[in-house]
Amino acid sequence: DKKQAQDTTQKQGGEKRTQASPATMRLLRALGYRIVQKTVPIDIASIRHDYMRESITKDGCCGETELLKLHAWNLTEYHRAVVLDLDTILLRNMDELLAMDK
Repeated sequence: DKKQAQDTTQKQGGEKRTQASPATMRLLRALGYRIVQKTVPIDIASIRHDYMRESITKDGCCGETELLKLHAWNLTEYHRAVVLDLDTILLRNMDELLAMDK
C-alpha cells in the first residue's frame, strides 16, 4: 500500500515526530536494525536569524526534520557512526571504513 510506505508526522507531547510506516519499521527490525526514534533537536522558532529559520522550513527535502542527523553526534556508545543523506552517492564499498581499528 503506497500510503503505508510514506513517512508520517505526528504531534507527541507538543513536539513533531517523524516516523516511518509500520511496514518499514517491521522490515528494518527483521533485517536486524535497532530503531531509535528521536524528535527534532532544535525548536525552529527559537532560531534568531530570519534567513536561517526560513531556509530550514522552505529549502531542502525535509524541512526541520533535516536536523535529525544532528543526533548522530550523541551516539557516544558507538565507536563510529556514519550518517548518510538520501542524496549521498557511494562511489566505492564502505567495508574498509566500517572495519577500521579503534
